[in-house]
Parts: sequence; C-alpha cells; structure tokens
Amino acid sequence: TYIRVHNLLKPLALALGSTAPHLILSTLSTFFVSPHSPLASPTPQNQTDGLPLRTRAKALHLLALFLSPAVQPLRSWSTLRQALQTAMDRFDAGLLAAFDSADGRGDEEGMREAAESSWEVWTGNPTEWEMGKMWAEKREIFYVQGQWDPLANFTTDGTLDFDPMDEFMGSVLKAIQEHGLRAVRVFPPAAQVLV
Repeated sequence: TYIRVHNLLKPLALALGSTAPHLILSTLSTFFVSPHSPLASPTPQNQTDGLPLRTRAKALHLLALFLSPAVQPLRSWSTLRQALQTAMDRFDAGLLAAFDSADGRGDEEGMREAAESSWEVWTGNPTEWEMGKMWAEKREIFYVQGQWDPLANFTTDGTLDFDPMDEFMGSVLKAIQEHGLRAVRVFPPAAQVLV
C-alpha cells in the first residue's frame, strides 16, 4: 500500500521543487485534472482552479503528511516541505478572503467550505487557527457603542434600576446564541471555535 501511495504522491512532491511558490497551487490543480495523471478526477470540475476547495485542501494535507519527518519519503523532503508550507499558507490566505466574502453575504455554505478547507490544511495549534480567531474577533457583540447607556441603570434619586441592564444582557445573549448557532453550522467541531 505504501509503495502505491509513494508512487502516486512522488510526482506531486517533486513538482514542489521545480515550481515557483506562487504557481504551486495551480500546478497541483493541473496535475489532478490532467488526463495523463494517475490522480486525475474522472469528472473534472469546470472551475477556474480545476478542483473544489475541499479537494485541493485534502491534496495539500496528504502531501504534508507524505513530506513529514515521520515519513521522509525523498532525500529532499525537507526542502519540498518548506515549499509546500508556503503553498499552504497562500492557499489559507485565499480561504480567509473567501470566508470573509461569504460571511459578508451571509453564505453559510461558502463559509463552511472555506472553513473546512482551511482546517484541513492547518498544521498548528487549534487555538491559533487564523480563520477561527478572525471570525470570533469580528463578532461585535461587546463593542456596540451608543445603543446602551450604562448610566440608565441609575435613577434620578441615585438608586439602581436593573431594567436597562436586563435589556442589554438579553441582547447580548441573543447575539451569542445567533453567532453560536452559526459557528456550529459553519466550523468543523474539532476547531473548537466556540471554546
């Protein structure tokens, strides 16, 4: 089984060393849709980049596993892995932009595809996953200015009135529920975006 996988992934890995970093993603996509490639899709997608985001993410992930210190499949594996990491970083940057665009349109399917693809290529600590952090930081639940007046909790005679605070807390809880439900629908559970 390993020999078969090695023979399938070796041409992809070697392409990393002979391709400029900004062209690696295009080269890999071309490899998958080329009729001469052993990894060619039986029904190529009619997309600009050749493959769906999830498929490209899985290909990059497989290459990362292949070019790992545990496997060391080729003499130049370390150099090839650095080129692959550069390509993965570029891919993830594109996914961040795609996710942000989908989020702006309220397109949860687009958000989910970008998030799952980004998670697939993420090799770091889950708490440092850029897409999850970016999304969480964009939630403006606690940053809304002007809508709530903290002084409204005090009456003219100096006593406390908790009705304004109750209204504020109700609004915060509603926003947390809304954003939390979206996070559950969009992000892979292992990413622990809500934690």
